[in-house]
Amino acid sequence: MKSVRNLVLALILICGITVTFNGLASSSATNGLNIAVVDVQELVKNYGKVNILKEKQTAKLTDLQKFVENARKNIAAEKDTIKKKLLEDKYNKELQTKKNTIDTEYQKQLVEINKSVEKAINTVAQANKYDLVLTKNSVLYGGKNVTKDVLKVLK
Repeated sequence: MKSVRNLVLALILICGITVTFNGLASSSATNGLNIAVVDVQELVKNYGKVNILKEKQTAKLTDLQKFVENARKNIAAEKDTIKKKLLEDKYNKELQTKKNTIDTEYQKQLVEINKSVEKAINTVAQANKYDLVLTKNSVLYGGKNVTKDVLKVLK
C-alpha cells in the first residue's frame, strides 16, 4: 500500500516538476514572470481517480495475497515430492503472470492520470497566462497557488 502511494506520488511529482511554459516570448514585454505553484500532495490526496486507483490496487494485491496463501496450502497438502514440485512451478508461473498483469494495468492507469494532471495544469496555466508552473515544494517563496484550480479542471 505504501509503495503504491509512493509510486503515485512520484509520478505526479514528476508531472508537477515538469515546468509548464506558456508564451515566454510574450512575457518579455512585462516586468516579470507570472508564476504559479501546484501542491502535488494536495492533488494526489484530492483527485478522485488517484484514490480509486489506490483502492483498486489494494484490492488486487489483497486478492494476490489470498492466491499465494491458497497456493501454499495446496502445496503443503501434497505429499508426493514430484507432484509438489510441479504444483510449486504451476503456482509460481500463475503468480508471475498475475503480478505482471496487475503491474502493467497499474502503470497504464498511472500514465493516464499523469497525462490528465499535466493537461489540467496546462489548461490552468494557459487560461491565466502563467509563464511558469512549479511544484509548491520546490518554491520557497512566491507564486500563486493554483492547486484548487487544477483540481476543478480535473473533476
